[in-house]
Amino acid sequence: MTKITYEFDSEKDQDHMAMMGQAPGMYRALLDMDGWLRNQVKYGDDEDEARITLLWEVRNKFIEIMADENVDLDCVS
Repeated sequence: MTKITYEFDSEKDQDHMAMMGQAPGMYRALLDMDGWLRNQVKYGDDEDEARITLLWEVRNKFIEIMADENVDLDCVS
């Protein structure tokens, strides 16, 4: 097991500390959103082609934004 220690030196670092504490939940939320978008397009009963097209566009933009921020949802096994 690896132990990592983070030190925060100033009041402005409090935001970073709060984000680190929420990171596991943020990861799960992003993973759930990606899965929901994928499932809506792949398995949805919706016959509305415009809605399906929009969902694909939203998912592709989501993936693009994640890539731009170097976020890999597959990094956890």
